Amino acid sequence: KALSNVWTSELKPEMKNYEALDYTVSESELMRAKLYTRSQKDLEQESAHTSRLRWGLTVGVAIFTALTAVFITWCTEKLTHIKIEMALHWISKEKDNSTFRGSALLIVGALSAAFCGIAGFMVLWEPVAAGSGIPEIKSLLNGIMVKRSMRIKTLFAKAGGVIFAVAGGLPVGKEGPMIHTGAIMGAGLSQGKSSTFGCDTRWSKIMAFRNDKEKRDFIACGAAAGVAAAFGAPLGGVMFCLEEGASWWNPNLTWRTLLCAMASAFVTTLFLSGISSHSWGELSRPSILAFGKETSNFHWEYTAWEIPGFLIIGACGGIVGWIFNLTNEKITIFRKSWKTSWFMRYLEVLFLSFLIGLATFGIPMIGSTQFCKKNTILNQPRCGGNSEFDFIEEYVVQMYCNEGEHDMLGTLMFNSPEKSIKYLFYHPSDPDPTSDCNIPPEVLLAFLVPYLLFACVVYGIAVPSGLFVPMILSGAAFGRLWGFPLGILWDKIGIG
Repeated sequence: KALSNVWTSELKPEMKNYEALDYTVSESELMRAKLYTRSQKDLEQESAHTSRLRWGLTVGVAIFTALTAVFITWCTEKLTHIKIEMALHWISKEKDNSTFRGSALLIVGALSAAFCGIAGFMVLWEPVAAGSGIPEIKSLLNGIMVKRSMRIKTLFAKAGGVIFAVAGGLPVGKEGPMIHTGAIMGAGLSQGKSSTFGCDTRWSKIMAFRNDKEKRDFIACGAAAGVAAAFGAPLGGVMFCLEEGASWWNPNLTWRTLLCAMASAFVTTLFLSGISSHSWGELSRPSILAFGKETSNFHWEYTAWEIPGFLIIGACGGIVGWIFNLTNEKITIFRKSWKTSWFMRYLEVLFLSFLIGLATFGIPMIGSTQFCKKNTILNQPRCGGNSEFDFIEEYVVQMYCNEGEHDMLGTLMFNSPEKSIKYLFYHPSDPDPTSDCNIPPEVLLAFLVPYLLFACVVYGIAVPSGLFVPMILSGAAFGRLWGFPLGILWDKIGIG
């Protein structure tokens, strides 16, 4: 009786947002009677036509998912560029003494709050668009439908919200929401109807797919396409659905998800490469998150004595991840206890985005020109660079440095996460910790600690957000930081 009271008072209002799905194929007497009235030839022809339509819709899901990924990436890059250019404009005014010191800081904070305010408004418009959407997809693939999670309204809120959340400077990624976006594409195209727009193609052959089983399979294909578009990994998309998502699987679905993921990765690569290089047909940018190709003179061979160092990095990453998850859980529980109205949720988004905007610009601003470095040093052969490898300047941010220089801390903090990762990846290194070829450890530490803290606090607020890229960026910074004591240790032992 006590358990029944707890269920009624606490869980029943929340459970109204969920619905159990039926993945069993209908075998009623009426269905059998309908089939018996038709010839074997007609049934075979209809089955073949339905199969062709199923594969065609699968490719359609891949194309639309890829185009959505390209649109999100293009808009995010443009808005981020606008924010950085505006900051540099006000910095030049500060240098000319035409405005007061700190005006650029206030402009960045206000712009970050404005961008994230739009992202928060998207979630107020459709609350289920908050977060990455991966838990909703896992629930659906295992038989529990989260209401409104597959609507086109949710797609618009998700895509629009993640664009402004990332451009606003929050430590979030757009790769997680891409999985939810792909799943919505799979659900929408396969059902041929939209409750948002009030349209229905009941007259078409798509009616054959209007059951929970077919919808589940198309959602799995869409989720795989989202992973492939985000990371350029078609097999990764299939394995995500197979291992992390669905509990129901069959060999035919394996091939369908693989085709969908490969088509999505190809279309994403084709359009992103054409937009970035202005040369259509060149496949130079394989995904939203692409590290590019290594063209430096540095040798990347590894030796056996480096393996323990890598193992320690993995162990430390696990410990940091445990602390991160535990802290985020506590913050989420506290957030749910006091933030009950939509006004408080929106106010939290505005406050945190303004604060993080001030911090990501203000922390490098405090260092002023302390962490400036000439751009040409990145291509010096003595640092392992390549004199012909000059596109790294696309990833750096000048901040308060002189012309031809960049701020190392500003490049990491006041930049898009993808460009910060590439900067960490391509920046030369030297066995000597005091060499100017390195990113100093104090820069890495000044970036890593606040970034992890901000990511832990932000994940869970009312904006579309993912955690893949923030964790990759944090791991990349920690890896570079760990290289310093490891190099000193190898030198002392005499094996480095």
